[in-house]
Amino acid sequence: MNTIDSTVNRLSNTDAKTPKLVPVKWVKEGWGVRTITEVDEATVDVVDDQWAACESKLQADYLVAQWAQFLVRWEQIVAPSNFLAQ
Repeated sequence: MNTIDSTVNRLSNTDAKTPKLVPVKWVKEGWGVRTITEVDEATVDVVDDQWAACESKLQADYLVAQWAQFLVRWEQIVAPSNFLAQ
């Protein structure tokens, strides 16, 4: 997955209909790669790498937290709950 800035993207991010209550810092370039490897019948290895240009350390820390939240949600979707009980 690549994130590339474009004129259409800039226009959608500055749309007058978008509420301006909280200033938004948009990721304008970056990439993400998720590799899933089957180790054996019962095990898979998941590697998630990503990169994005950030304007500040605060924005970078927030983005890392969001990616971690995404991975936790994804894991909850793909891992059946009865797996955890065994």
